[in-house]
Amino acid sequence: MGGERFCLPTFFSSPKSRFNSVPGFILCENAFTEEEEAALLHAVDSSPAKWTRRRTRITKNYGPYYLYQERNTPQGRFRYTDGNIIHTPLPDFLESLVMPIVKRGVPQLEEFKPNQLHVALYKKEEDSKIHMHNDNKMGELGPFIVGMCLLSDCYMTFVRPKDGRRRVLHLPRRCVYVMSGESHHEWRHGILKGQTASDRVSFTLRDVRKLAVEEGAKVTKSSHMPSKKNIRDQRAKDARVQRGEREQLNITLADR
Repeated sequence: MGGERFCLPTFFSSPKSRFNSVPGFILCENAFTEEEEAALLHAVDSSPAKWTRRRTRITKNYGPYYLYQERNTPQGRFRYTDGNIIHTPLPDFLESLVMPIVKRGVPQLEEFKPNQLHVALYKKEEDSKIHMHNDNKMGELGPFIVGMCLLSDCYMTFVRPKDGRRRVLHLPRRCVYVMSGESHHEWRHGILKGQTASDRVSFTLRDVRKLAVEEGAKVTKSSHMPSKKNIRDQRAKDARVQRGEREQLNITLADR
C-alpha cells in the first residue's frame, strides 16, 4: 500500500472465513495469492471490453449492464444494452480464474453461477468512491453478491435504513466477501471518500434474475438522485461514445 498509513476502525480480527457484525456478510481473507492477483489484473487488461468513466469510478462491465444515470426510470434498470455499452459476453477468465478462487474460499458458493461481472477501478488520487446503495433495488438478483479486493485494502460502510444501525468493515487486499441474507436485502453499503488505502480494483459478481422491474412495481429511490440535466448530459456523452467521438480510456491495471 505504498507505505501509507491507513487507519480506520476495524471490527474483526483474523479467522480466515466467518460471519461478522453485518448479518449475512461473509469474509474470506487471503483468498488468493499475489500471483493469482497479477493474473486477474492481466486478464482484465487483455479483455476487449472498454473502460467507462461513471461518476465516481472507472468500470468494465460484462453481462447485463446497468445505466446508473437512469436507475429510477423504466429505461434505466438492469438490461442488456443502454444505447452505449452493448451487453458484453462474460469473459473466459471468469471460469478459469475467478470462480475457482471464489469457490475455494467460500465453499457455500459451489453452485453459484453469476451472469454479471463488474470490474471497478477506484483511484486514490481522485478520491474514488461509491455512494450508499442496495444492489437489488432495481432488479431481481440471486441470493449472493460476491466481491473481490485487488491491489488495496478498503473500508466498506453499511447502514440498515429501518433502524439506522451503522457498521464500517475492513476489506483486506486479496479477500473475497459475500453479501447474502440481511446484508444483501436490508442493508445499504458504500465505499466513501477516503476509505480506500491506494488505487484499488474490485470485482463484483451477481446473478441477475430479472433485467427490469415490472411496470407499476414499487421501487425505493436511491440516496443519490440524478437531476434531469444529469440524465440529459449522460445521454449526450453516451451518444458521443457510441459514434466514436469520445476517446476511450486507456488503462493498464498490471502497471499499478
